Amino acid sequence: MKEKEKEIVNLTTSNSSKAFQKRNGLSDARGICAQLEIPALIFSYLNGGEIVHVYGEAGTGKTTLALQLAIKTCAEKENILWIEAEGKYQAFLQQVKRMVLPEFFDEITPRLLIWKIRSFTGLIYTTNRIDSLIDRAKNVKLVVIDSITYLYRFEWENYYTTQKINELLAQLSRIALRKKITIILINQVTANVKRKKGETETTRSDRIKPVAKVSDYADLTIVLEKQQVSQSFKMRIKSEATKNEKHAREKTFFLKMNRLGFSIDFKPKPLMKKEVVE
Repeated sequence: MKEKEKEIVNLTTSNSSKAFQKRNGLSDARGICAQLEIPALIFSYLNGGEIVHVYGEAGTGKTTLALQLAIKTCAEKENILWIEAEGKYQAFLQQVKRMVLPEFFDEITPRLLIWKIRSFTGLIYTTNRIDSLIDRAKNVKLVVIDSITYLYRFEWENYYTTQKINELLAQLSRIALRKKITIILINQVTANVKRKKGETETTRSDRIKPVAKVSDYADLTIVLEKQQVSQSFKMRIKSEATKNEKHAREKTFFLKMNRLGFSIDFKPKPLMKKEVVE
């Protein structure tokens, strides 16, 4: 494995906070509340020791949602281990700089630790020693793998990789339970995206399936869907009833997105029907 894959990267930079504040400068209390309400909702489903499965099509905000959960955890003075497995490290850094409010940047980002991997073998290697990574980082309460199946899909018809991904998922489930931490697994989807005659957007979304059998190991599943209205999304939360009886087994929320991430849209705009000109 390459040396760069073995190093934990700290996001703190010398004058990043001041530069970010000069460029963007959003620091009002309403922005903070909007950024934290979705994590508070999701964490209310969790007791510690769970696997959270997040999936959706490209551009539905999977990484954004996970990063919001990470920011809230960092704000509570807990550490995050973020395993970046899609080769988008620089883009991820820019997203962090956009989403973290400038006055909290230097406080939050030292707690966000990134481990970069670039091969499916590297994913297996990292999972096998994730216990030591957590112990080394200290006070880790949240682990994010973005994404769990990106590297796997290059060889997903291979029996060996299918067997290994199932072993990996079982191992992560045991680690979450033993360490009493939350592990978020971001996943991709597979589907026949061609719309059939008479098919609606809803029926099309029902045909979108997550890659691999990640849901079989998840205590909480979050499905993100993009709406036709700009910057509007739908989030479906599926909870194991035996885990948390105070919540419904499945619930849907409408979301809107801005630079700080998702917030709940209490008044979602209805989808506009196109006028037919005869």
